[in-house]
Amino acid sequence: MKQHGWTPPAGDLGATPGEITDLVEAVNRHPRALVLLAREVAQAGVRATTADLRTLMAQLERGHPGDRENSLYASVELSLRRLSPQSRQQVRALAACHGGLQLWVIEQVTGLEPDPARELGIELIDVGLGQDMGHGHLRLDPGLAPYLLAELTPEETDALRTRWAAAMAGLTEYLYGELFKDARRASGLTLLELPNLLAMLDWLNTRQPPEVLVGLATRVEQLVAGLGRPRALARAVRVREQAAQRLGGWSGAGFEAASAEIDRLLERGELPAAHTAAQRLLTRALAAGDTAYPAAAYDIASAHARLGRVLRMGGAAQAALAPLTEAQRRFHRLSAAGDSSAEGMFSVTFTEIGDCLADLGRLDEAAAAYEEKIRRAPTLGDLRGMAVAKGQLAGVRLRQKRYAEALDSYAEARNTFEGLGEPRMVAVVWHQIGRAHQDAGQLESAEHAYRESLAIKVRENDLAGQAGTLNQLGGLYAAMDRAEEAVTFYRQAAHIHASSGDLAGEGRTRNNLADTLLKLGRYDE
Repeated sequence: MKQHGWTPPAGDLGATPGEITDLVEAVNRHPRALVLLAREVAQAGVRATTADLRTLMAQLERGHPGDRENSLYASVELSLRRLSPQSRQQVRALAACHGGLQLWVIEQVTGLEPDPARELGIELIDVGLGQDMGHGHLRLDPGLAPYLLAELTPEETDALRTRWAAAMAGLTEYLYGELFKDARRASGLTLLELPNLLAMLDWLNTRQPPEVLVGLATRVEQLVAGLGRPRALARAVRVREQAAQRLGGWSGAGFEAASAEIDRLLERGELPAAHTAAQRLLTRALAAGDTAYPAAAYDIASAHARLGRVLRMGGAAQAALAPLTEAQRRFHRLSAAGDSSAEGMFSVTFTEIGDCLADLGRLDEAAAAYEEKIRRAPTLGDLRGMAVAKGQLAGVRLRQKRYAEALDSYAEARNTFEGLGEPRMVAVVWHQIGRAHQDAGQLESAEHAYRESLAIKVRENDLAGQAGTLNQLGGLYAAMDRAEEAVTFYRQAAHIHASSGDLAGEGRTRNNLADTLLKLGRYDE
């Protein structure tokens, strides 16, 4: 018997010692079947279970000679036998899944109504083939899908995968919408569905028109971009780029593909390349005109907004005002004509113009722009946009030394982000609250706020954010004559900057560290 093998059960199980030994040896050869076999033993006794296992393993060996997964498949088959006949037939529709499925997708692929689909999920959990992961997602035994696929003909498999891919495309659109309503739910479910989302893109890559595929791949990109999954993001980008190469003339799909590429350049900090691409996109969209395709007028307004955003990120706030103002004018015109999407973007431009005005020191004008955004947001259901604008307005009030107003606005923004389930944004606002208290001379309150921010950033593994808050804490402790603590925090911040390759951040932090060490008389350091 193997050292960590199953040991013989106690009690009378209606079997001879030889039969019990046979079962023990069988289980030790196929440990993945252990839990299911234990259940079978309890229900049917050792003799029947041993015979079942011998027969099953022989069948699997004939069908898959030498397959290392045969013991896993044995476990799956024993579990499937415990399903009701109806569920055993329905579960075949899950053969196309990768890892698991959201309940709505199960409904689509099985054709079941919500309650029967939920009952199927519960039955799979009861027999050990499923696990409830929250967000309505059922994780499935890794051996279930490949085992079920072996039961299907090639025609059945293609039909099933087509139905599954259509359901996943619908889920993709839903998740993209949730990204702006409930970011925590969108991110959590995207992570659970990631194997399915990527497999969907691969399956559809040669089966859908490139116009459709560009849209789906772009949505997946946007869902994955903030999750810290570079390989998954690269796969979605590759599908989008391949589909874009198959596009014909200028179209909405071409615009979407070019826009996504600009977003990826911005994420990588490649501002000159992003500016060139944004200018090229606007030029091409204008040349094609408002009637090039149904959404062309909207896309031209978006191209102006994207160019303005790139210019501001590159430090050219004055230059950014012109394209942003033009975007606002165009979105307003489309909104007046009944375009609800344009109405939302018209509202967004107030925040972006406010950011430029704040960068230029035109604080009263910036505050007015943010207040207009805040006024419009509730009717559009744009709670996140309102929270962002409140945070930006608080920053203006802070620069105007209107500390009480700044703190009130920051608190409102923080509470909204907490309600939306965005811990990273909550951490950002806590950091800004610390700055407001520090500027107002309320140093103990500032320390509390910075530590709240730091704790969240540690939980979220936000290294860049941690470095920024550690540096700010170092400055606070230096101002509080707690120089030794300041040194500790500056060193931690510098280490994070160095390990992440942020030379500019490391340089600024080491300069602060050097100043503090000089005051301590530690000149060599």
